[in-house]
Amino acid sequence: MHQVRRTQDDDDEEIHEVLGVDLVVLSFFLVVLIAVSVSAEARHIPSSAASIVLGSLLGIAAHLVGADRLATFDEELFLYLLLPPVIFEAGFSLSARSFFSNLATILTFAIPGTMLSTFVIGCTVYTAGRAGWFGDGSGGDVLDFDSPLEPFIFGALVSATDPVATLSIMQSTNADPTLYHIIFGESVLNDAVAIVMVRILTKLGTDGFRHPIHFLGGVVQFLLVSIGSVGIGSISSAASAALLKLVDTSHHPAYELSLLSLFGYCSYCAAEATDCSGIVALFITGVLVGRYHVFAVSDAARAAAPLAFKALAHLAESAVFAYMGANLFVTTSRRRATDADADADADTHNGADIDPASSAAAGVSHSLTFFVVFCVTVVLLARVVVVLPLCAVANLWRSEPISARMSCAMIFAGLRGAIAFALASNVRSEHRQAIVAATVGTVIFTTFVLGSVTRPLLQMLHLTVSSSPNVPTATLPAAKGPPAQLLGQGLSTSRMTARVSACFETLDEELLKPVFGSAVPSRRETRRANTDGEPDSMSEMMPLSPAVVPVAPPDPAPTPGFVTT
Repeated sequence: MHQVRRTQDDDDEEIHEVLGVDLVVLSFFLVVLIAVSVSAEARHIPSSAASIVLGSLLGIAAHLVGADRLATFDEELFLYLLLPPVIFEAGFSLSARSFFSNLATILTFAIPGTMLSTFVIGCTVYTAGRAGWFGDGSGGDVLDFDSPLEPFIFGALVSATDPVATLSIMQSTNADPTLYHIIFGESVLNDAVAIVMVRILTKLGTDGFRHPIHFLGGVVQFLLVSIGSVGIGSISSAASAALLKLVDTSHHPAYELSLLSLFGYCSYCAAEATDCSGIVALFITGVLVGRYHVFAVSDAARAAAPLAFKALAHLAESAVFAYMGANLFVTTSRRRATDADADADADTHNGADIDPASSAAAGVSHSLTFFVVFCVTVVLLARVVVVLPLCAVANLWRSEPISARMSCAMIFAGLRGAIAFALASNVRSEHRQAIVAATVGTVIFTTFVLGSVTRPLLQMLHLTVSSSPNVPTATLPAAKGPPAQLLGQGLSTSRMTARVSACFETLDEELLKPVFGSAVPSRRETRRANTDGEPDSMSEMMPLSPAVVPVAPPDPAPTPGFVTT
């Protein structure tokens, strides 16, 4: 008994030591990662690309010392720890006015666009697979092409565009506000659509393609998930707003920041627990918290919230790409080791009694490279096929049409990232290795090639807006998005949209803000105090730097730049 207890104590102590070493390595790695990201951005290199490279170096080092556990991608860790800060900050810093004025266009690209992309990629890969393009010569295939299920699952997960890399580039170049908000909305919402579609396709299985009537149930499930996700986010926001009004936390700014963070995380976990979309629920909560809740907290918490959430989001974004780069090397090393074993087995038999399994493994390995190149090409072409027609459709109701230059920029903005990688890593299939390899190839190509081209492309197409020379750089908002003085631009509204917007503003002023936002200044008072218009979210209420805050002179006479009442 004593011997068993001593053995357990020794095992626990060893686990604690290993965990402590891992945490020390990861902590210092994150410090280096942030420094490298800052240096990369200064040299006009996407920080996501720099994070992937640095993560690959970590993967090499971990593999050499036998610590592959540091570089193994954990989907649960990604979904429940790294992703929520990014999505919540995106909604929190959103300019609600500009987003909702382009909502019809955003939904067009996010929902029908993702479905159309899934169909194009899935059909193309399935057709090529049925034609035997990816065979190994001995009856083996990189995917199961007896049914369209796996090609369509791959098409759905790789249709999830990444909001991190593209938006960081567009923010640094002050991209056209209309273009910014359309790409921003599409990238956030289509991630949720892609996740839901992968889940639905997995549940339908092969029967869904044998009996097309099952797709009707999938459509109904998609609508229920969407409505349920929005409902969970809205209910969570309403309940949290009531809590802030009932409990006086004005003397505890730290508690207020903690509550604002937990409100979003609770809605995310609740949506995931009910098989809804946690991304949609969290995004809705972030939008509502940034529009209403911040007015019910103290001035200190209101000023600190944007920077705190931005810091957490940036740390999570950098960790995700580094995590992906580290896992990329470990996965590649394992695959090469498997291929080497297969080749060794084949050489041992000298062609006399060749093991069919070893021969098939070697053949699939050689066809896998062609499969990855083919999938990357199809994904790029599918982006063109989807974006151009949808731009033409959106222009049917837009008062400010999407120009050909914007359409070109939107094609190059289709970067893939951590969402697609996480979905591929979680696929339950014997061909998961091929799906992960094709997804990683797409992520690497779009991040390094398209990510590097996006910045000069926006400048060449004249889709960047210069900051006002009268506004110091320090006064620009640190939240994700274009400068605050540009947020009022890029509004494209038809007559019907304008009427709906007017009705919502009335409802917002008369009911929503007084109920959920506590003491919120009215639109009239805001316009008198701020000539830039109403601050409709925290992205338009970022505090000015102390060095550039204007101070009114003691003379009561009106002074340019100040409004006296």
